[in-house]
Order: sequence, then C-alpha cells, then structure tokens
Amino acid sequence: MGALNVNARNFDIQLRLGKEKIANGVQVLLTQPVLSERGLENLKRAHEELDCRILAGIFPVVSERNALYLQNEVSGIELDERIPGLYAGLNREEAEDLALRLSLDVMRAVDAYCDGWYIMMPFRRTQLVARIMGTATDTDMA
Repeated sequence: MGALNVNARNFDIQLRLGKEKIANGVQVLLTQPVLSERGLENLKRAHEELDCRILAGIFPVVSERNALYLQNEVSGIELDERIPGLYAGLNREEAEDLALRLSLDVMRAVDAYCDGWYIMMPFRRTQLVARIMGTATDTDMA
C-alpha cells in the first residue's frame, strides 16, 4: 500500500512516483483527500495512467475553522476556495450536516475514478463517519 498526493501542483511527479511504487510491488494507492477540482482531475489522470487499485481519501470538513486550518496549514491538502465560507455561521449540527452532504458529493464525483474510498475521521467524530458510511450504503454508491 502506498500514498498518492492528488493535490500536488506538479502531478506528473506524483504519477512517476506512483509508477515506481507499483513497479516495486505496491498494489493499492491511497490518495490525499479530494476536496478540489484539481484533486478530482488528478485522480482521473491517476485512474487512467496507473495500473493499480486506488482508494480515494474522503475528509469530512467539520467547521469553518477546520476548513481554514486544512487550507492554510496542512501540506498536501487543497480545498476548493468556496468550502470555508459554506460553514460560516453554522452550529455544530448544521456543520456536520454540511460535512455529510459535501462528503457524499465528493464520493459521487470520484466514484468512477477509484476502486473505493477511505474516510478520515476528524476529531473523533465517529457518529459523523457512521452517518456518511450509512448514507453511502443506503444509496446507489454502495
């Protein structure tokens, strides 16, 4: 198992590294969270060019502060610029509902270009991850 940064500015390097990992026995690549158009486009390229299974990273953003932190402080993660503003003024319940909707939107968008997803759990929000998994399996994504 290996990693693939679909948010990299120079994705050609990531593809080259991915091919090297596959040549050395890696059969599955896990991506960084897909939270931007660039991430989705690079995932599409990886799906076309890499001969291995790919699991797309799903990260439920849970607040405006969380979004801004991810956007500004976490290397390897890129958020669509509209995401932080979507959370402005929301209480915890509303923000988790939005996180659910956005995560499901990403899962639908990446579905044709990956072999599955893995969900990263923010701040021990097990109930949120359970809701995402439950909703995904109750819909046409399962």
